[in-house]
Amino acid sequence: MAETPSEAHNRIASEVFTRMGREVLAAGGSDSDLMVVLESVVLGGLLFAERAYKVDRHVTAERLEALTERVCGRLAEGART
Repeated sequence: MAETPSEAHNRIASEVFTRMGREVLAAGGSDSDLMVVLESVVLGGLLFAERAYKVDRHVTAERLEALTERVCGRLAEGART
């Protein structure tokens, strides 16, 4: 059976974040360093969307706010994936 879009998104995120975490650990980094890498990835993704899809900056800011709210909700639910 083919992956659903949600399953594909979660698989990709898991693969990418696992690599990021291993890289930070291998470099002797801390959990704070990992969060800085995550911040850079989020910013890079937002800027990529602006350039590739011609997204306006105000839409980018709204998306970041919505993303933050969803992450907080998922944390409150026990970080379901």
